[in-house]
Amino acid sequence: MAPRPISHIRVPDWPAPVRYAIAVGAAAAMVALRAALAPLLGQELPFLTLISAVVVSAWAGGFWPSMLTTGLCAATAAFLWLPPLYTFRIRELSDLVALLLFITIGTLVSTLSETMHRERRRLESLLQSIDEGFVVFDRSWRYVYVNGRAAELLRRTVPTILGKTIWEVFSRHRRDRGRDASAARVRRAHAGRVRDPLQL
Repeated sequence: MAPRPISHIRVPDWPAPVRYAIAVGAAAAMVALRAALAPLLGQELPFLTLISAVVVSAWAGGFWPSMLTTGLCAATAAFLWLPPLYTFRIRELSDLVALLLFITIGTLVSTLSETMHRERRRLESLLQSIDEGFVVFDRSWRYVYVNGRAAELLRRTVPTILGKTIWEVFSRHRRDRGRDASAARVRRAHAGRVRDPLQL
Protein backbone atom coordinates (compact mmCIF):
# COMPACT_ATOMS: atom_id res chain seq x y z
CA MET A 1 0.00 0.00 0.00
CA ALA A 2 1.36 3.40 -0.98
CA PRO A 3 2.08 5.72 1.97
CA ARG A 4 -0.43 8.48 2.54
CA PRO A 5 1.31 11.80 3.18
CA ILE A 6 -0.08 13.90 5.96
CA SER A 7 0.90 17.00 7.85
CA HIS A 8 -0.20 18.68 11.04
CA ILE A 9 -2.50 20.97 9.04
CA ARG A 10 -3.75 18.50 6.45
CA VAL A 11 -7.35 18.45 5.38
CA PRO A 12 -9.00 15.10 5.89
CA ASP A 13 -9.58 12.62 3.09
CA TRP A 14 -12.23 10.38 4.60
CA PRO A 15 -14.55 8.07 2.62
CA ALA A 16 -17.80 9.57 1.34
CA PRO A 17 -20.05 7.86 3.96
CA VAL A 18 -17.93 9.33 6.75
CA ARG A 19 -17.99 12.81 5.23
CA TYR A 20 -21.76 12.77 4.81
CA ALA A 21 -22.22 11.38 8.31
CA ILE A 22 -20.17 14.29 9.65
CA ALA A 23 -22.33 16.67 7.59
CA VAL A 24 -25.54 15.35 9.12
CA GLY A 25 -24.01 15.09 12.60
CA ALA A 26 -22.69 18.65 12.53
CA ALA A 27 -26.10 19.97 11.47
CA ALA A 28 -27.86 17.97 14.19
CA ALA A 29 -25.42 19.08 16.88
CA MET A 30 -25.68 22.80 16.05
CA VAL A 31 -29.47 22.63 15.71
CA ALA A 32 -29.60 21.01 19.15
CA LEU A 33 -27.36 23.74 20.54
CA ARG A 34 -29.55 26.46 19.04
CA ALA A 35 -32.63 24.73 20.48
CA ALA A 36 -30.98 24.69 23.89
CA LEU A 37 -30.45 28.44 23.59
CA ALA A 38 -34.12 29.03 22.68
CA PRO A 39 -35.15 30.06 26.22
CA LEU A 40 -32.50 32.77 26.05
CA LEU A 41 -32.76 33.85 22.41
CA GLY A 42 -36.35 33.00 21.52
CA GLN A 43 -36.77 33.40 17.76
CA GLU A 44 -33.94 35.90 17.45
CA LEU A 45 -30.70 34.96 15.69
CA PRO A 46 -31.97 31.64 14.29
CA PHE A 47 -28.69 31.00 12.42
CA LEU A 48 -26.36 31.86 15.30
CA THR A 49 -24.88 28.39 15.78
CA LEU A 50 -25.67 26.93 12.37
CA ILE A 51 -22.91 28.57 10.36
CA SER A 52 -20.32 26.74 12.44
CA ALA A 53 -21.87 23.43 11.33
CA VAL A 54 -21.37 24.47 7.71
CA VAL A 55 -17.72 25.35 8.34
CA VAL A 56 -17.00 22.01 10.05
CA SER A 57 -18.75 20.08 7.30
CA ALA A 58 -16.90 22.01 4.59
CA TRP A 59 -13.54 21.33 6.21
CA ALA A 60 -14.27 17.63 6.68
CA GLY A 61 -16.11 16.82 3.48
CA GLY A 62 -15.82 19.46 0.81
CA PHE A 63 -18.56 20.95 -1.35
CA TRP A 64 -21.47 18.51 -1.40
CA PRO A 65 -21.41 17.44 2.27
CA SER A 66 -21.21 21.11 3.22
CA MET A 67 -24.15 21.94 0.96
CA LEU A 68 -26.11 19.13 2.62
CA THR A 69 -25.39 20.71 6.00
CA THR A 70 -26.41 24.11 4.66
CA GLY A 71 -29.71 22.73 3.36
CA LEU A 72 -30.51 20.85 6.57
CA CYS A 73 -29.74 23.85 8.75
CA ALA A 74 -31.69 26.26 6.54
CA ALA A 75 -34.75 23.99 6.46
CA THR A 76 -34.64 23.42 10.21
CA ALA A 77 -34.28 27.10 10.99
CA ALA A 78 -37.15 27.98 8.66
CA PHE A 79 -39.36 25.35 10.28
CA LEU A 80 -38.54 25.99 13.95
CA TRP A 81 -37.59 29.65 14.31
CA LEU A 82 -38.93 31.71 11.40
CA PRO A 83 -42.56 32.75 11.78
CA PRO A 84 -45.04 31.30 11.21
CA LEU A 85 -43.55 28.46 13.23
CA TYR A 86 -43.68 24.77 12.25
CA THR A 87 -44.19 25.48 8.58
CA PHE A 88 -41.83 26.19 5.72
CA ARG A 89 -43.85 29.23 4.67
CA ILE A 90 -42.01 32.48 5.44
CA ARG A 91 -44.10 35.54 6.11
CA GLU A 92 -41.62 38.35 6.64
CA LEU A 93 -39.35 39.64 3.89
CA SER A 94 -36.56 40.21 6.39
CA ASP A 95 -36.68 36.55 7.41
CA LEU A 96 -36.55 35.47 3.78
CA VAL A 97 -33.54 37.71 3.19
CA ALA A 98 -31.80 36.27 6.27
CA LEU A 99 -32.48 32.72 5.07
CA LEU A 100 -31.16 33.44 1.58
CA LEU A 101 -28.10 35.14 3.06
CA PHE A 102 -27.37 32.07 5.16
CA ILE A 103 -27.67 29.80 2.12
CA THR A 104 -25.40 32.13 0.14
CA ILE A 105 -22.75 32.14 2.85
CA GLY A 106 -22.99 28.36 3.12
CA THR A 107 -22.49 28.03 -0.63
CA LEU A 108 -19.46 30.32 -0.57
CA VAL A 109 -17.90 28.42 2.34
CA SER A 110 -18.55 25.14 0.53
CA THR A 111 -16.99 26.41 -2.68
CA LEU A 112 -13.88 27.75 -0.97
CA SER A 113 -13.45 24.53 0.97
CA GLU A 114 -13.77 22.43 -2.18
CA THR A 115 -11.09 24.59 -3.81
CA MET A 116 -8.82 23.92 -0.83
CA HIS A 117 -9.47 20.17 -1.06
CA ARG A 118 -8.70 20.09 -4.79
CA GLU A 119 -5.51 22.11 -4.45
CA ARG A 120 -4.33 19.86 -1.64
CA ARG A 121 -5.00 16.73 -3.69
CA ARG A 122 -3.20 18.26 -6.67
CA LEU A 123 -0.19 19.19 -4.54
CA GLU A 124 0.04 15.76 -2.95
CA SER A 125 -0.23 14.12 -6.35
CA LEU A 126 2.61 16.32 -7.61
CA LEU A 127 4.86 15.62 -4.62
CA GLN A 128 4.22 11.89 -4.85
CA SER A 129 5.04 11.85 -8.56
CA ILE A 130 8.50 13.39 -8.32
CA ASP A 131 11.50 11.04 -8.29
CA GLU A 132 13.37 12.90 -5.56
CA GLY A 133 12.74 12.64 -1.84
CA PHE A 134 10.83 15.62 -0.47
CA VAL A 135 10.32 16.46 3.19
CA VAL A 136 9.08 19.45 5.17
CA PHE A 137 10.22 20.31 8.70
CA ASP A 138 8.66 22.59 11.29
CA ARG A 139 10.75 24.98 13.39
CA SER A 140 11.61 22.20 15.82
CA TRP A 141 13.00 20.09 12.95
CA ARG A 142 10.08 17.66 13.14
CA TYR A 143 8.89 16.05 9.95
CA VAL A 144 5.48 17.42 8.96
CA TYR A 145 5.47 16.08 5.40
CA VAL A 146 7.27 13.15 3.77
CA ASN A 147 6.66 11.89 0.26
CA GLY A 148 6.92 8.25 -0.71
CA ARG A 149 10.38 8.52 -2.30
CA ALA A 150 11.83 10.15 0.83
CA ALA A 151 10.40 7.33 2.95
CA GLU A 152 12.05 4.80 0.65
CA LEU A 153 15.40 6.55 0.93
CA LEU A 154 15.11 6.60 4.71
CA ARG A 155 14.04 2.92 4.67
CA ARG A 156 11.05 3.70 6.83
CA THR A 157 7.32 4.19 6.37
CA VAL A 158 5.70 7.60 6.35
CA PRO A 159 3.74 7.15 9.63
CA THR A 160 6.94 6.19 11.49
CA ILE A 161 8.62 9.41 10.36
CA LEU A 162 5.93 12.07 10.76
CA GLY A 163 6.06 13.99 14.00
CA LYS A 164 9.58 12.86 14.84
CA THR A 165 12.65 15.07 14.83
CA ILE A 166 15.42 14.53 12.32
CA TRP A 167 17.67 13.26 15.12
CA GLU A 168 15.13 10.65 16.16
CA VAL A 169 14.83 9.41 12.59
CA PHE A 170 18.57 9.19 12.10
CA SER A 171 19.19 7.58 15.48
CA ARG A 172 18.88 4.22 13.76
CA HIS A 173 22.04 5.03 11.83
CA ARG A 174 24.29 5.90 14.76
CA ARG A 175 26.98 3.59 13.44
CA ASP A 176 27.21 5.64 10.29
CA ARG A 177 29.55 8.47 11.24
CA GLY A 178 28.57 10.49 8.21
CA ARG A 179 24.95 10.45 9.36
CA ASP A 180 26.01 11.47 12.84
CA ALA A 181 27.99 14.35 11.43
CA SER A 182 24.98 15.46 9.40
CA ALA A 183 22.73 15.31 12.45
CA ALA A 184 25.25 17.32 14.46
CA ARG A 185 25.41 19.86 11.63
CA VAL A 186 21.63 20.22 11.70
CA ARG A 187 21.74 20.77 15.45
CA ARG A 188 24.26 23.58 14.97
CA ALA A 189 22.13 25.06 12.19
CA HIS A 190 19.11 25.01 14.45
CA ALA A 191 21.13 26.85 17.08
CA GLY A 192 22.06 29.47 14.47
CA ARG A 193 25.75 28.59 14.29
CA VAL A 194 25.75 27.36 10.67
CA ARG A 195 24.38 29.42 7.79
CA ASP A 196 25.50 27.47 4.74
CA PRO A 197 23.15 24.88 3.13
CA LEU A 198 22.80 21.54 4.84
CA GLN A 199 23.82 18.40 2.99
CA LEU A 200 22.56 15.17 4.52
